[in-house]
Amino acid sequence: MRFTSNKANNGFDDRAWPRLQVIPLGETRTIEYSSTRELVPRMSGKSIIQVIPSCPTSPSRGGSLTVKGLAFGEDKIVWVRDGGFRDGVVGFRTLRFLVLEKVELKVSFNFVKDKKIKGVETKVTERSRGDVGDIVRKANDILRPQVNIVLSEKISQPVDADRPLGKLVSLTNDDANGNIKALKPKGDPGADLNVFFLWDLVLGKSRQGKDDVGLARAGDPTVFIDDAAKTTDDAAIALAHETLHVYGASHVASNEHLMAESYIGGGKFIPVSYTHLTLPTKRIV
Repeated sequence: MRFTSNKANNGFDDRAWPRLQVIPLGETRTIEYSSTRELVPRMSGKSIIQVIPSCPTSPSRGGSLTVKGLAFGEDKIVWVRDGGFRDGVVGFRTLRFLVLEKVELKVSFNFVKDKKIKGVETKVTERSRGDVGDIVRKANDILRPQVNIVLSEKISQPVDADRPLGKLVSLTNDDANGNIKALKPKGDPGADLNVFFLWDLVLGKSRQGKDDVGLARAGDPTVFIDDAAKTTDDAAIALAHETLHVYGASHVASNEHLMAESYIGGGKFIPVSYTHLTLPTKRIV
């Protein structure tokens, strides 16, 4: 059986098993389906989702369903030959649904520059406050329809390093150029997430000479984004990727996936694998 979404990057995962559709609470999603057999969709009766106007009752080889998320949780529809819900073949003829509550994160954006010292070149990020609105909007275009996360700008502020961080900014503890962990206390303690824009980021000595675009770690609401994310599109993708790292997502193998280590584009985030994503006040799935 084949399922397709009528809109790209809206939380539909055709590689999950069974197939998966994410729906923000109170919103709708439309799914096209087709089969080599005449089948009829059957709902589970859990009342997590609602088919609008109602589930078809006559068998067919295809059609479309517009589904609304009624309550936070997981549900499914199974296509059956006839009879009741239990007659369905779970998997091939099953479409899962995750209905997700909105989680709003207030983000503070910090623009890093070196402390001025005579005889030492001062480095400063090329990113400016004027970029923030566009970056937030584009990151939300990725995150909101797929995992119902909404970012908003709390403040944007310049941040001075205590000393020149050096040509390369690294996380390694033995790095003579400095450690960006020292920047974290300069962020906004009242924000759900602090984003630091840097001019260069290297994740270790073995990475020198390579462009590392972003960094975040699970459980630490701090994101670092390199100027290698040259456009606001690049920075928004990096922000969405690193935000999900903060809340438990790990890298995946497919380079078309938002959580790929070497992402090539597309924006798809597949939440089915991330049953332990955790936000400050709510679980996502």
